[in-house]
Amino acid sequence: MELNRFHGALREVRHELRDALRGAISAGAGVVNEALREEDALLRDALVLLEVERTIVDERLPAGQALLKVLEERRRLRRLVGDGASAAPAFASMECAFRRVARALGGCSEERNFPEARRPKPSAR
Repeated sequence: MELNRFHGALREVRHELRDALRGAISAGAGVVNEALREEDALLRDALVLLEVERTIVDERLPAGQALLKVLEERRRLRRLVGDGASAAPAFASMECAFRRVARALGGCSEERNFPEARRPKPSAR
């Protein structure tokens, strides 16, 4: 049941991202376009999805709580490895993507537990 809710929310968010991406492309918003692509890629990443699915099944957690747990584990690993600024954009994209899925699940209380994602400012090139 919870896996079905999770996959339904994923489908909804993927459609949402696809529509937003189309709008960003037509508006020529390059930075927004890249951020949306990163979120979409994360929500299609089999390893990330498998990690959430296993957390739902193995620990019998609701999907929103499983998302939070996976995000916390990734944050802890990031601190341990210390890959700093190079992984910051990808991690911010994961936070945004997971927040979207939590919102689609209707887990407003869980969504509030997600930290506010801070995307690094694009460097002037």
